[in-house]
Amino acid sequence: SGGVSSLELKALPYSVIDNEDLRHLLRKVYGNIPSFEQKVVYFEGTFMGDGILTNEMQIISFIADKIGKENIIIKRHPRNTIDRFSPMGYAVMENSSVPWEIMLMDMDVSQKLLISVASFTCLSPMEMYSKKTNAILLEPLLLGRVYFLQSKGYKKFFNSAIAHFNEQEQMIWRPENYEELENVLEYLDVVKY
Repeated sequence: SGGVSSLELKALPYSVIDNEDLRHLLRKVYGNIPSFEQKVVYFEGTFMGDGILTNEMQIISFIADKIGKENIIIKRHPRNTIDRFSPMGYAVMENSSVPWEIMLMDMDVSQKLLISVASFTCLSPMEMYSKKTNAILLEPLLLGRVYFLQSKGYKKFFNSAIAHFNEQEQMIWRPENYEELENVLEYLDVVKY
């Protein structure tokens, strides 16, 4: 309790969907998020902010070539201070300091495709709000030595989460190569023709 015995600590409810007072308070703290039309949300990894060299930009460029930049919006990682995406013509979410988990309170992601190298953020709609959406995790395509992706615990956690959320219906995809990635994008109907 941090040495303050007069304060009663209370946990936030697991889901805020049914608690309008809490939702109002969280909107007041974080602000409202403008809606966006793009079908694909890409969550930037922490790699650049952590000084780790990877091929993340090449992977995003591959995806953009297949589906069009106009169909992607980037949710920047708060630890990355440089916006690499706007100068390259990508739409970037405003108010990037707002946690995605807060944004999800009022967002319909059922028709969105969430993509990240290996962020649990892609699974947050399913885990926190029981919302159905499709997600692609690109970790098998990443080149570069990323320390946390090598952790046995991290791998075990992700494999368990993916197996759990895919148990009834496949919603999470993890392509092993670029051909598989293109096939998944086509299957999920986001490839431009």
